Amino acid sequence: MNSDIQELVQALPECYQPIYGHPELVVSSSRNCDDRLSKIENIFVLLKEKLGRPLRLLDLGCAQGFFSFNLAKHCSKVTGIDFLDKNIALCNALRDEQGSEHVTFKEDKIQNVIDALQHDDYDIVLGFSVFHHICDADGYYPTKEKINKLANIAQIVLLELAVKEEGLYWGRNLPDKPLEIVDDIGYFEILGEYSTHLSEVNRPLLFTSSKYWYLNNELEAVVSWMKQSHEYASDVHQGSRRYYFSDTKFLKRYALNGALSQLNRNDYKSEISSINTLSTLKISHLVVPELLHHESNAERAIVVTSKIDGARLSACLEQREAIDEFDVVKQLVMALAELESHQLYHNDVRIWNILKSDDQYNLIDFGAISAKKTDVLWPYNNFLSFIIFINELNIGNNYQLVPSRTPMFSPFWAKTPKLASFLSLIWSTGHKAWSFKLFVELLNLSEVEEAMEFNVNIPAENVALWMFTTETLINESRAREFSNILEKQNEILNKVNRLAD
Repeated sequence: MNSDIQELVQALPECYQPIYGHPELVVSSSRNCDDRLSKIENIFVLLKEKLGRPLRLLDLGCAQGFFSFNLAKHCSKVTGIDFLDKNIALCNALRDEQGSEHVTFKEDKIQNVIDALQHDDYDIVLGFSVFHHICDADGYYPTKEKINKLANIAQIVLLELAVKEEGLYWGRNLPDKPLEIVDDIGYFEILGEYSTHLSEVNRPLLFTSSKYWYLNNELEAVVSWMKQSHEYASDVHQGSRRYYFSDTKFLKRYALNGALSQLNRNDYKSEISSINTLSTLKISHLVVPELLHHESNAERAIVVTSKIDGARLSACLEQREAIDEFDVVKQLVMALAELESHQLYHNDVRIWNILKSDDQYNLIDFGAISAKKTDVLWPYNNFLSFIIFINELNIGNNYQLVPSRTPMFSPFWAKTPKLASFLSLIWSTGHKAWSFKLFVELLNLSEVEEAMEFNVNIPAENVALWMFTTETLINESRAREFSNILEKQNEILNKVNRLAD
């Protein structure tokens, strides 16, 4: 053994990691690093395959260089950074001993290195148990910005995060929930939790990236991702869902903690159940994706399906694309009638839940398909909801999402004559006889017997339905207004109480 190596090891204030290439060295390292190495090495192998070349690695807080050296075989360039000169001296000596010319080590502050980074300097970055020190020195938000910069520059950032529950001095600036510091990054996944020498509280090891997802030991390139399901979502899921698209796959992620945990858990199960059910049926008017993978744990649930090509109808309307509204309605009615023949219904037929591919229109949001013959929101009646959908389709890019949908049931407003004819035929038929199968028949009739003026005889039962749903809307609006008033009063009362204290 090189005596210089032994002297450099003995000079360390702490031997945090095993000494690479020297198993004979009797040292008591603070951390077992092999468990984390085995967890992350597959990611290096997969990324190297994706890029078709060796990787460029930045190891922030490299300590004695354990990860830098062990992962160097997958890399064309490795840079280790540490603030302690004694660590860098040992790492350089080990590098010279190994003849690893593509591995370099620098003594510097991590903040300085991140500030100087340029786009695509590195493919993958390690930051193991270092960012809590930066949080303590610089504050939470500046640290979060630095992590975000790493995710923008590199393909993948692997982090081990200290947590507030460890009860040490640097915990004062850490978030209550450790994953908050990475929630601006597209995809993050807990790879495991690992013990330290400082407390009995384990630290999470994270995969983070805005360019890939990592699931089931597979790496998938992300083409795009969203925090909201569509442009009119208005944070309806309170940031508890994310949506990812690759070239061939779609991933939906549900958070299973927080205020919407039960709703997300139910929708996750519905999505799986619906796709499995539809895959067993002969469906010709609906493109059903293949269910590729699903899993859940205490923190999140994930569904991966094949991707259905197309653009959201809502986006097409926003961009003022030419749309044959009658053709949209016709294709959807046929799809809904086909579902109905299997005692299935879609409870959220909206302009953002339809994909347009050339001249084909396909319903999505398969978790909204079930045996329940209702709509998710007012007016709850799925046939009335479909009539409102036609109105929303007609007003196109002027559409604005409001707590309750536009109460438009009149057969006289439709801009498209054939749709106006279709609606007049619907309203002339008692609602107790309504079905999507009947709607298909009426739509075909309106296509043949298009009329410009209507003399609609609305049955009394339809008038009663109209009045009842309108009254329901008024009552719901009042309840919301009252709830908003109470909320404002509580805010004022809380402010008064704080001033009194």
